[in-house]
Parts: sequence; structure tokens; C-alpha cells
Amino acid sequence: MKPSSVPLTTGVNLVPADYLDTCKVENKSSRTIETYEVNIRRYLSVIAPESPNPENTLSYMASLRDKNYSPATIHQVFRTLRTWFNWMVDCGIIDTSPMSKIRLMTLAGVKSTIIKISQFAKIEGKKLGAHTYGIPQPGATL
Repeated sequence: MKPSSVPLTTGVNLVPADYLDTCKVENKSSRTIETYEVNIRRYLSVIAPESPNPENTLSYMASLRDKNYSPATIHQVFRTLRTWFNWMVDCGIIDTSPMSKIRLMTLAGVKSTIIKISQFAKIEGKKLGAHTYGIPQPGATL
């Protein structure tokens, strides 16, 4: 079943249409709301709407990785589902979030290193106008 063919009010008390309306009231951007809708529809097209639980939700997240979705996309889906399920808990629609037992997956193979701007400028050796990544150059006027 294609995600766009999944009605937004399917399932036992899973009310994504109400959630998306709440997002509009909270002044979330139209792009954010569209992303939430796509992610929720895709999830509901795979997981039976009546039975979201930590096991099948984790399995769904793993399936995204197996389909070679980027780590950023997987994180986006994770955040969407976590927010949506937490909203349902807050509204009393469900008792506990299936996402409560799932931890944010780390970006595999990505190491973050904090470096100073001066180090970055030396590595890159690029100039932006009179500055090299925020570092004034000798003789530059502001």
C-alpha cells in the first residue's frame, strides 16, 4: 500500500489528522507539517495502525536503514514518530508511547570533532571577502 493511500484517520484512536491540525495551531511551518504527514502515512502503511508497539516500531526504523535511507532521514522519521506518539500520550489517546523504549540511533561512522575556527580556516584555506571564516585578515578593513 502506498503511503498516500493510507487515510489519515485510520486505526483505533490514531488520529494523525488531529495531530497535524495541532501542528498548524502551534505555527509549525507548512514544510514541517508536510514532512510529518509523509512520515506518519509511510509508517501507517507498514505498521498496522491498531498495534503500534516498541518491537514493530523498532523493526520499521530498522527497515528504513535496510532500504538505504540516509541517517538524517531516519533521524527525521524517528523525531516525527516520537513527537506524534508523545502527543497521543499527552491527549490520553494511548497510555504509553511505543517510542519510549527506542533510543535515537547514532549516525554510523560519523565522528564529530570540535575544532576552532582558526583550525578550520587552515584546513580549508578559503577566504570569504576580507575574512577567512570569520577571522579578520591582516590589513582588512571592517
